[in-house]
This record gives sequence, structure tokens and C-alpha cells, in this order.
Amino acid sequence: MEVDSKGKVVDHERLNVGQLRFHNVVFNFDEDSTEVLEAFLSSIEDHIEETTSVRVTLKGGLIIDKIKELNEMLEDVSQSYRLFEVVDQLVVLDDDDEPSDLSDTDPVVRAVKEALESGHGINDDLKHRAIELLRLNMGRWA
Repeated sequence: MEVDSKGKVVDHERLNVGQLRFHNVVFNFDEDSTEVLEAFLSSIEDHIEETTSVRVTLKGGLIIDKIKELNEMLEDVSQSYRLFEVVDQLVVLDDDDEPSDLSDTDPVVRAVKEALESGHGINDDLKHRAIELLRLNMGRWA
């Protein structure tokens, strides 16, 4: 940019910086299929990281292996984008599509369940979510 002595722009060069992109996408999982999420993630690969904002909401139920696979996939993609948020509302299912119960023989599981049951004022949704998070993280703590 060139400015004269009076402050008027006399010459300038235009720089193309791209466009801002906002994605707020909700995925409802009712089966083991994760292809829709994979297709979405591959569609945003060409977007400029600095000008792209992504929020992905995960709903429904999946078995724990699929949830771990999704988390790894999302973590890989989120490393590229500064504005990448995942809202995880997934329910952990057993292989037979029923919510799984953790074994009470594990002292950590037993302690968490007892604390949740004895806690006054803790709503049921929070209790279920705490158990789901415990299921997801048990393998990491071993």
C-alpha cells in the first residue's frame, strides 16, 4: 500500500486470504456406521485451518471400540484446527446394543458407584454420564 503526504491511498495490492467457514454439525449414531463422520472430516481437509471453525456434536449409541476409534479420528483432525470443538453425548453400548454394566469387583468402579449412589442431589443423567466416562477411561488407567 502506498499513501501520499495527505494520507490518501494512491496504490495498493489486494491479497486474497480466503473465506471464513463455520461448521456446526450433529451426527446421530444408531449403528456401528461412522462413514458419515469420516466423509465430513475428509470434506474439510482442504479448508484453511486459520479461517475454519468446526463444532461436531456426537449423539446416539455406539460400542466402546467404535467410540475410541471416533475419538482417535477426531483428535487427529483437531490437531490441524485451532477452532475445533467436540460435544460428546454418546451412550456406550455393549456388543449386544444394551448399555453395559461395569463389574463391581473392580475397586475403582465400586468406589465410583458407591459415591454416586450416596451423593445427595446428583441427578440421574450425571450419574449415567459419570459411569460412561469411567467405561471409556478404564483402559487408559490400567
